[in-house]
Amino acid sequence: MSIQVISIQNSNDKTFHVSQVEEIFFQTAKKQSFENSLERKSFQDRWLSPYLDQSASNLYIAIDSQNNITGYLTACFDTALFLKRGDPPKSLLLFEDLVEEYPCHFHINCSPSFQRQGVGRQLVGHLISEVQSCGIGGVFIVTSPEEENVNFYRKLEFKREINRTLEGAQILFMGRKVQ
Repeated sequence: MSIQVISIQNSNDKTFHVSQVEEIFFQTAKKQSFENSLERKSFQDRWLSPYLDQSASNLYIAIDSQNNITGYLTACFDTALFLKRGDPPKSLLLFEDLVEEYPCHFHINCSPSFQRQGVGRQLVGHLISEVQSCGIGGVFIVTSPEEENVNFYRKLEFKREINRTLEGAQILFMGRKVQ
């Protein structure tokens, strides 16, 4: 399988690729049912749209030889600034004290038919290279300690782990220094 990781800015069909990002977003979201299209749009506006709107230059897509997206990673290189805009997720605010040391946070999703085939590893590797070239000292994700993605990030050298509680739920910060 030949996969290429590019910035969405370099896409030869940006509209098509953004629609595929949205499709993968909904395929992989924990929430799968919505009362109506307005609730679905609200969910997208909360969890995906801020990254498309504010960080479009930091949206990386993994495309196959047929020009289809197999996964995407959207990164915010300046989380401190992101937290000052609008209504950031509470899970990010919970770790605001760590954003100086780990300025970049990201979200990653792979199409279910391409999971466990190295696409996520390629996307994170691409991000690490980009972050290094910008002189940014660290990256992080926020997840749940029970999620199966925790081992994936551990294998990718996300060594700093901090658990905190938000509204009765455990939230896990996983950070990786970038040199």
